[in-house]
Amino acid sequence: MIRSRQASRHISISVEKRRRAAAAWVEAVVVATEKHRWGRLGSISLAAMALPGVMLETAIAQEMPTEGIVAYKQFHYSEEQPAPPNSVREFGRAPQAWSARDLAGRSGSADAISGASGAGTDGRRVRVSSPSLYVLAPFGGHWAAQGSFTRDSVSGATPQYYSDMRGARQMQEVRNALDAKISRFWPRSSLSVGTARSEENDYISQAFSAQTTQSSEDQNTVWNLGVGLTRDRINPANERVVDERRQTLELELGVTYVWSSKDVFQLNLASSRARGYLSDPYKLSDRRPRQRDANTGIIRWNRWLGSSALKSSYRYYADSYGIRSHTIELGLATPMLRHLTLTPSLRYYSQNSADFFGGPGLDGFPAPPPAPKLFSADQRLAAFGALTAGLKIEWQVDQLWLIDYKLEKYRQQSNWALPSQRTTFSLDRLDAIFWQFGISRRF
Repeated sequence: MIRSRQASRHISISVEKRRRAAAAWVEAVVVATEKHRWGRLGSISLAAMALPGVMLETAIAQEMPTEGIVAYKQFHYSEEQPAPPNSVREFGRAPQAWSARDLAGRSGSADAISGASGAGTDGRRVRVSSPSLYVLAPFGGHWAAQGSFTRDSVSGATPQYYSDMRGARQMQEVRNALDAKISRFWPRSSLSVGTARSEENDYISQAFSAQTTQSSEDQNTVWNLGVGLTRDRINPANERVVDERRQTLELELGVTYVWSSKDVFQLNLASSRARGYLSDPYKLSDRRPRQRDANTGIIRWNRWLGSSALKSSYRYYADSYGIRSHTIELGLATPMLRHLTLTPSLRYYSQNSADFFGGPGLDGFPAPPPAPKLFSADQRLAAFGALTAGLKIEWQVDQLWLIDYKLEKYRQQSNWALPSQRTTFSLDRLDAIFWQFGISRRF
């Protein structure tokens, strides 16, 4: 499903990923609470559906729900940087300390600092707390409406270049997001249209989407096609730009295939085209292209092993910034006791740096070329690798109630990138913890 890119532009890459993960909980709720309603599927799909953790969400989303759902989810994310405030170390070189005054002088704007020297040097960075409410209601025999409301509270400090927290920008922000979707179902197909809106003090995003699914005659193969359009308006508090705009068009094509009662495969291909203001106004000397094209391919394979389901996936990403990334994830969904499922998971991520990502000068400070040449010292565009270990617990209390809890530990380091993607300088290690609690009820 194509979703609006609603994350703040000045939050770390980890926060953006966790926000997208938080949005995906809606699909998980539908999967866990709708297993009882399958009536038109092929015999192989029905057998796969009976095994916990095997069936993929796309195949379920194309079926008409027979009952409504109300769900609440509480999401929390926190990150810290336990290393000393030397931000970036070029191998064999001692870093130099910089004060807020130094930074203001180098950047040419005191507004760029937005905080006293040493902000965030105790290791604490960003904190996000996000409650969400989701409602799904079928009506008219062939229709379903769904919507959600999310309120993000973001606080802490985020670096203006690399991972240096000296002179980091302090922030306290609130983001409100609403989305709604209506779907029409036929015996072997469905069509959905939706809209979403996100607002914060310096950023407004409006999105529109459409998605259709079509299953084969034996109901064991599902094709899906989606399109999305997002329009953003940017007005940063430091007024580096005023009323800038960005527009992103996204296309997605995928197929889910039930190979056997124990094996389900999925392939998704996505392409996006962004035009407009793509720089980060809160990063020092940040000048990025005004266009970004990206392509993504994802392969998933779920396999029933006899007492648990192995969930595996590989994702490849490439964009016009020159970034190439690889993501490998494994999970093991294991039924424990009655109505309880435990799913430990492990994910590895690696990317190279953007073509215009600039390393430090001799003093350890960013050394951007003269304008209008492109440059960024944003750590999200650097080369790095990351590991995420997680555990999800799902408790099907009865036919109506479901409770789930998920905990993930994330660590990002420059030397964890694949050997072919590493560079000659290293960012400070970044640690993060993400947890979410959810409860849902059918009606």
